[in-house]
Amino acid sequence: MQLILTVPPANSVYEGYDYHRLGELADEMIVMAYDYHDRNLPSATAPIPLMEAGIQQLTEMVPADKIALGVRLPAVRYAETEDGWKVTHPYLHSVYELMEEQRLFPEWDELA
Repeated sequence: MQLILTVPPANSVYEGYDYHRLGELADEMIVMAYDYHDRNLPSATAPIPLMEAGIQQLTEMVPADKIALGVRLPAVRYAETEDGWKVTHPYLHSVYELMEEQRLFPEWDELA
């Protein structure tokens, strides 16, 4: 039997986790490396610099071979309205359909 934990990043707003102790007890820790964004404003859900910093902090407390990175696949869509920003979470297939309709093509930058 194994103990596998799912935890927020060490640099997230969720405080109070004893990563040292959890790392001693767990066989593996899955880090939820997403939801760094402000839900009311357009922003990246998992900015690479924040993810890297969170993993770096965690590896100072937990052996790296116990850490697995959890990434988010669902999309976040922002639309500016008269009342502010409307945030929706469409299914991924609808994002691909919208991209096809608008003739948008994914492009990776050097960090990706």
